[in-house]
Amino acid sequence: MAELTASVAATGVVQPIVVRRIGERFQLITGERRLMASRRAEKATIPAVIREASDEQAMEMTIVENLQRADLNPMEQARAYQRLGRDFQMTQEQMAARTGKERASVANFLRLLRLPEEVQASVEAGELSFGHARSLLALETPERMKAAAQKVMSLSLSVRQTESYVSGLLHPEGKATKSSAEEKTLDPNVKDAGERLQRRLGLRVQIEDRKGKGRVIIEYANLQDFDTLLAMLEGNG
Repeated sequence: MAELTASVAATGVVQPIVVRRIGERFQLITGERRLMASRRAEKATIPAVIREASDEQAMEMTIVENLQRADLNPMEQARAYQRLGRDFQMTQEQMAARTGKERASVANFLRLLRLPEEVQASVEAGELSFGHARSLLALETPERMKAAAQKVMSLSLSVRQTESYVSGLLHPEGKATKSSAEEKTLDPNVKDAGERLQRRLGLRVQIEDRKGKGRVIIEYANLQDFDTLLAMLEGNG
C-alpha cells in the first residue's frame, strides 16, 4: 500500500476504479486499494468508470478483481473460486476465462478445500505453502493429511521433501500391491515415472509395465480431482 500510495502521489491513478450509482451516491465495485491510496496521497479526485450493475453483478466483479491480486493466500483464492462456482454457477473454464488463469490452476486451488480445517488454517497462516498443501492432497483421509502436515511443519520440510515423504507414506516398504516377482522386474525408470506423475498430479498413480507395454492407473476421489486431471491431460496444466 505504501508503494501504491507513492506511485499515485507521483503519477496519479492509471486504471480507473469502477462504481455504480446508488441514489445520489456512488458505490465502489472494484478498485478499493487504488481509492485508499488516493486518499492517503491526498488526491481530491480519482478517475472512475460508472457501470450499470445489479447487486449480483457487482459482487461478481468484486470477487474476480480480488482474485487478480497478488497478496491473496492460497486458501483465500480457493474460497473465492468456490464462491464464484456456488453463488454464480460458474464452471471452472468460465472462472479461468474471467480471471485470466489456467483451468488447471483454478481446479488445483479448489482442491485445497478438501484439506482438513486445521491444515487449511496452516496454509492460510503461511506455515504451509501451496506446494506443500498440494502434496498432502495425495493422502486418502483427513487424519493422514493432518498427521503429515504436522510432521512437515515440525521438521520444516521443503516442498520437494514433502513430496518424497508423502510418496513414502503411500508406498511404504513391504506393502507393495504387486507380487515380489513383479516388483523385482519393474523397471526403475518406470517406477520413477510413476512417482513423478503422482507428485505432479497430486493423485495416486500406478504403472503396470510388462516389457514396454502396460497401463497407467490414476485414482481420483471426486469430480474436482477428475476435472483437474482432464485439464492437465488437455495441456492446460
